Amino acid sequence: MDAIGILPGFQGVSVHDGWRSYWAYDCQHATCNVHLLRDLTYLAEAQHQDWVAQMKDLVLSMKEAVEQARAEGRSALYPLEVADWQTQYQTILLQADAAQPGELSPPVKGKGRRKQSAARNLRDRLSKEQEAVLMFLHNLAMSFDKNLAERDVRMTKVQQKISGCFRSFAGATAFCRIRGDLSTQRKQGLALLNALEQFLLGHLIFPDCSLPE
Repeated sequence: MDAIGILPGFQGVSVHDGWRSYWAYDCQHATCNVHLLRDLTYLAEAQHQDWVAQMKDLVLSMKEAVEQARAEGRSALYPLEVADWQTQYQTILLQADAAQPGELSPPVKGKGRRKQSAARNLRDRLSKEQEAVLMFLHNLAMSFDKNLAERDVRMTKVQQKISGCFRSFAGATAFCRIRGDLSTQRKQGLALLNALEQFLLGHLIFPDCSLPE
């Protein structure tokens, strides 16, 4: 990750899946809450944890409130609304503590000390990473997940899988530049076919890469 040269100097908000190595970088962090919902769904269905089901419903309600605020043209949720969401979040974590104080996984013969259960690990993560989990509540410009980034890199993985990687470093560089430019233009609502036509005619269209006010 250091060699790629992005995260070491990145000063924005990194939306990621919570992989431990990401937390070492000096930037703001937000978790991909689609990953969180998958974990909550599994534990709710497999272990029938009441607090897990409540947390899943709460996160989905938060997401709906944020989407409604965006639709109304608001740049932020009302402070009292955010405080209420946070209180509900903390209340559910307290219920989790009461339901499984120090809960351990089932013993495994000959495997040494027992580990915490998956539900307890999730509860601890929700507490420790609360600021990152709820980042989308405080900043409506933030994405609820990192699906857009995954879609952007998908064609690179397809190229590696189908074509057996790239034949040269120059080819890989050209591929990434073209895909990156088209992705940026699509995000800004520009017509891709028109942009490609103008490029072939020698008239470059430079996307607006400035940061919003």
